[in-house]
Amino acid sequence: MQNEICFKDLSSEELRKLQLKLTGILSEFADFCEKHGLTYFLSAGTCLGAVRHKGFIPWDDDLDVCLPRPDYEKLTLLWNKEHPDGRFVLCRPGENELTGVHITQIKDASTTCVYAYSEKYDICQGIKIDVEPLDGAPKGRFARFRQDFNANLYGLFAAQRVPLHNQPGWKKLVAKMVLPVFKHKHFCYKVFSKAERKVKKYDIANASYVKWNYGAVYDKDLFLPVKKLEFEGRMYSVPNKYDEFLTMMYKDYMSLPPEDKRFPVSKVLKFDLDHAYVPDPSEEK
Repeated sequence: MQNEICFKDLSSEELRKLQLKLTGILSEFADFCEKHGLTYFLSAGTCLGAVRHKGFIPWDDDLDVCLPRPDYEKLTLLWNKEHPDGRFVLCRPGENELTGVHITQIKDASTTCVYAYSEKYDICQGIKIDVEPLDGAPKGRFARFRQDFNANLYGLFAAQRVPLHNQPGWKKLVAKMVLPVFKHKHFCYKVFSKAERKVKKYDIANASYVKWNYGAVYDKDLFLPVKKLEFEGRMYSVPNKYDEFLTMMYKDYMSLPPEDKRFPVSKVLKFDLDHAYVPDPSEEK
């Protein structure tokens, strides 16, 4: 593998330029959601940035948003149809496309940002925002176990790679054992599409609980209905109980981390904010 480019090494001007480019994708996303009446909210560190900084965490290098499952499906169905110019491209793993991740991403095709996990795929290789679904969750413990099992099964076969460092060790072990055996693209699609159907079968409109980021289960009113907060000069939706949400994620979230922890963490193979990605014909896919 070629040497990776660490965002930690970007100058403050380069990092800010990246943040503003990402904000352009977010603004396009929010306009689309408002046009079609889709509910969404800023999640994870993006929500934290809105609350603590009214914008990006100064050293952050990505954006995360989430939609209730019905709106998530509408977004992925309509987005590329309504963006024929190809500037902002929605990528979601499906029957004819793997992306190296299990979630949806919206990318800026006028830029270049190649991650190691997506290098081998014939997809848009620009900077991106991550888009996740919020699913209804059952009340029963066994039903939740089954939903969680299918969420992990979906994630494994849709991403087709060993989980990153922040995932539990057992997931990495299972991935290392399973992925080399099951490589056929059509088989993988059958597995993850069936698993996803089981994950999303609980109607979020009538559910008291939700499953976020294919992970833990929460009370639905933690997220819905959404509220508005400022982020980079514009009002965006955030979770209903954003203080409780951020406390659960980060504990004392208004306190800044130590200075030696304030840096971007992403690493990429190629990076250019001014030019679209051009494949190198000498590189093997």
